[in-house]
Amino acid sequence: MKDHDGTVVDLTATTSATLRWKVGAAVVAEKVMTFIAPRTGGKVCYKTIINDLSTAGVYDMEIKLVWPTGEIFYSVNSLREKVDPVLL
Repeated sequence: MKDHDGTVVDLTATTSATLRWKVGAAVVAEKVMTFIAPRTGGKVCYKTIINDLSTAGVYDMEIKLVWPTGEIFYSVNSLREKVDPVLL
């Protein structure tokens, strides 16, 4: 994760990381992410499981980080992925 200035975000004190995606206007899922050590490197991951991407369409994804103070940080560059209905 990088902030708006392009600096790696230190995740040491972060209390949670969530991957959130939606198809159109409807939020499809919010999934807990895993922090990759060292947290100072600003990396998190989530491995999709069966049925995560069961709805055909264009998925808009973002990462949400929360600190103990309640401060929330959203990823600068949202992810966009097209899910082909033929593959479902």
